[in-house]
Amino acid sequence: MKKLVSFFFGLLIFILLPILGWGITDFNGFIANPYRTAFLGMMIILSLLVVIIVPNEGRGFGNGDDKKLIKRQKFTILFLQILPVLINVFSPHFDRNQIYTFNESNAIRILGLALTFIGFFLMNWSILILGKQFSVNVTIQENHKLITKGPYKLIRHPRYLGIIVFLVGIPLIFLSVIPLFVDIVLISILIWRIKDEEELMNKEFNEEWINYKKKTYSLIPFIY
Repeated sequence: MKKLVSFFFGLLIFILLPILGWGITDFNGFIANPYRTAFLGMMIILSLLVVIIVPNEGRGFGNGDDKKLIKRQKFTILFLQILPVLINVFSPHFDRNQIYTFNESNAIRILGLALTFIGFFLMNWSILILGKQFSVNVTIQENHKLITKGPYKLIRHPRYLGIIVFLVGIPLIFLSVIPLFVDIVLISILIWRIKDEEELMNKEFNEEWINYKKKTYSLIPFIY
């Protein structure tokens, strides 16, 4: 049941909201562009695959050790829900009304589709690797182990990189400039969250974390 709810929630965020932002009375106009149509189709397929493959543990707010929970980071969860909504609504709105948009470019739209796919894949691959240790909170789980496989072999916060890439891709699909500034706000919040997460992991794993940190990048491979 939880997976079904997650599926329909995904459809709401990534399909219904863009259509509402465009204008629900002009659905034909939305799908007149093949790249916008491809975005809808891709999100339906990917959302369905996530329901089938990716576990649903950790998506609530109650898991983790309360004593090790960084409570101030609960504030960021709200913004990490609101900002994607704004991006999904206003990107198509600006596209339809040709307000603050790039000049018509299939190359930019294709780049947006590619980034959206890569980001979505990376987000959910990271969750799949974490399994029951995944949490929306900044906390330590019972019997928590340091994960160093999959994308975590190279970067320490691949899910956050996936979120960024995904939410940069969506405005590009719709040639929208303003939502890219929303992405800057989102990136700033994630960097703050990363700082708190790394301090918590350092306290929990000590030498193991220090050695892992020496061999990996925080967010962007070979750069940061």
